[in-house]
Amino acid sequence: MRRLMTSPVPPKYRRLDLGAGTVLGAGQAVRADLVLATNPDVVVDASQPLPFRTDAFEKVFCFDLIEHIDDLTVLMSELHRILIPNGHLC
Repeated sequence: MRRLMTSPVPPKYRRLDLGAGTVLGAGQAVRADLVLATNPDVVVDASQPLPFRTDAFEKVFCFDLIEHIDDLTVLMSELHRILIPNGHLC
């Protein structure tokens, strides 16, 4: 089952840890991962369109994720879409 986050992200959670895994590297952030065993807040496949509204996040963390994506075109487009203007990709 895929949980979608379509409502606005609370201000203290304006950060996304994409590919969160089991490490809490981004601090207080929405944790998104494909692996259910990591207990993510949202289940996502980073190679597909992301289930977040446009301009949802101030920062997106992608620790140990990008090298696992075969085609970065969709991911980079989606990261640009969900980040606010002048947002940060870490």
